[in-house]
Amino acid sequence: MPLQWTRRESWVAVFDVLGFASLVEEAEHEVSLAILTDQIEELLQVLDSDEAQHGRLKSIVFSDTIVIFTQTSEPRDYPWFLLQCRNLIKESINLRLPLRGAISVGVTHVAEEHPIVLGKPFLEAFRYCEDQDWIG
Repeated sequence: MPLQWTRRESWVAVFDVLGFASLVEEAEHEVSLAILTDQIEELLQVLDSDEAQHGRLKSIVFSDTIVIFTQTSEPRDYPWFLLQCRNLIKESINLRLPLRGAISVGVTHVAEEHPIVLGKPFLEAFRYCEDQDWIG
């Protein structure tokens, strides 16, 4: 079955959890793993806001990478999008799962049934996010 691609002209943010590999390595015991999975679930609940449920915000999560999109790339959407990003970062700090991230804008192609994102804005945000060597 061929992939179904959605073309989006939107604001794109890419985040990843700082120190995720070491968190996973330390989660050898079931208790540690349960705490980590609870933290991740609580963080992702921020993406289940009313706006997201009404289609204004879409997200894709794979491993420790979170990608969020607006429905358009209109300049008027940017302040609202920044607020959504801030809420995600704020919750990550409260949960002791700090994020690093970056924002870009443009056309992306998303296969929503699989975590696949193609497009220059995604690559720009991903590269800038990864280049922030805050821990290493």
